[in-house]
Amino acid sequence: MKTSPARAFTLLELLIVISIIAILAGVAFPMMQGATNQAKRVHAAKECQNLVQAIGLYKNEYNVMPLRSAGTGSESQIFQSDASFMNILLGEDEELNRREKSFFQTNEAKKNRKGLDKQGNLWDPWGEYYQIEIDADYNGIVTGPPGAEGEIRADAAVWSYGKPKRNGQRAEYKDWVKSWE
Repeated sequence: MKTSPARAFTLLELLIVISIIAILAGVAFPMMQGATNQAKRVHAAKECQNLVQAIGLYKNEYNVMPLRSAGTGSESQIFQSDASFMNILLGEDEELNRREKSFFQTNEAKKNRKGLDKQGNLWDPWGEYYQIEIDADYNGIVTGPPGAEGEIRADAAVWSYGKPKRNGQRAEYKDWVKSWE
């Protein structure tokens, strides 16, 4: 009975296979990065809409906007989604939310990104606060963030600055995630 010699891969065959895998990984990686950034933008847009809705629910419940200094007569006021503002919507601020009713829910933040941390700060997917502008004179118009063209017909506008540039500066206005677009 004859046995056939063991068949093994040559070094050249192994190098070719490794090269093909490396090329495929090099092509797939940028596509995965783009998909990840798009998923972050979708999440941020959803949170912007949820914040606008929570502010509207608060207004319907109390017939006022969630403002610390009511009756200032200014057109609109800008806040960040830090704990001092979010605790009003979360029912943690007994002074401005007497019924301690929660108007907003989201996921818990991981490493101060994409969600609500234990202190009540709401973070966007890039680790920044959301920006919130509220109509303080109750005319249904907010002036919009710096760079916006014209007024925004809404009781509230919310935006995220989006993915920062490589040098750490804010993205351009056109790349922000906005509740009114």
